[in-house]
Amino acid sequence: MKMEKLLKEWNTFLNKEVKKHNRIVLNEMAQLTEEEIKSFPLSAEELDILREWGNLQGEPLYLGTGTMGSAYQFGDKVLKITSDDAETVAAAKIAGLSHPHVYKIDKVGIRRKQFAEMPHQRFAIVYELVGDPDASVSYPSKEAQEVIKSIHNSQESIKFNWPDNFKECLDKFRTAIQENPSVLDMQVKGGNNLPKLEELTKLANLNEKEKQAVIMSWTHIVGLYGKDLSSVERALEVLDNKSFDYYDQICSGLTFLNKHDIKFTDLKTTNVLREDDDNLIIIDIGKSHVRNASLIPNI
Repeated sequence: MKMEKLLKEWNTFLNKEVKKHNRIVLNEMAQLTEEEIKSFPLSAEELDILREWGNLQGEPLYLGTGTMGSAYQFGDKVLKITSDDAETVAAAKIAGLSHPHVYKIDKVGIRRKQFAEMPHQRFAIVYELVGDPDASVSYPSKEAQEVIKSIHNSQESIKFNWPDNFKECLDKFRTAIQENPSVLDMQVKGGNNLPKLEELTKLANLNEKEKQAVIMSWTHIVGLYGKDLSSVERALEVLDNKSFDYYDQICSGLTFLNKHDIKFTDLKTTNVLREDDDNLIIIDIGKSHVRNASLIPNI
């Protein structure tokens, strides 16, 4: 009977579903166990120093690894250990500042040389956690990922100089469509709708920056060819696409960074997270070009 009980317990253990946690490891999605996400590579002595320096509470939980560093959750904060001096210098430029679509940096510093673990990843960055501390990491939807890729591939400089009233610009553009249906009947060469877009943004009384933003987002989301500007109903339906909001969020984040001397050109789907309300937040500004950089303090 004792042996049967042991066998039953063993079979129960084997068949037990192990909870897995989604994490991005070197740009690939991985499913890690509870034990794996609780591992931490630094010594207990350095962990205590980092806790005091960064006001970190609780035990570390592994969040993910990029090509130049790894991130660990401490309650409502994140500690990143990295070799990326560009991200470190960029993070220092916005420490203490807030933007709804860029992670909020608390502290930036250089690790002490006496610690042997991960010697090449000599920088530490502390920033506020995106989302609920007790919830799983949330990555962008497929639709949002397509927008992120499109913005990354875009050569238009307007993404670094985005109008802060983009939603209002779309409303004016929508009104121009409703009030000027004859523009949609224009005959355009080769089916290219750019002349229609240019005329409608002009009728909407948008300035040059606002025009560029509306035309860029429409072109990337919808394209310049097709029947999307053939009728008022179809055009208005297209403007309800959630992707316009994603464009506004990401480009406003890039513009915030640019206004603080950071030109971030390495935008990827793996360095953007999503909050529950579909709010996108850039959480990694590595490989940035930083103007007027300042010295990074030692921890």
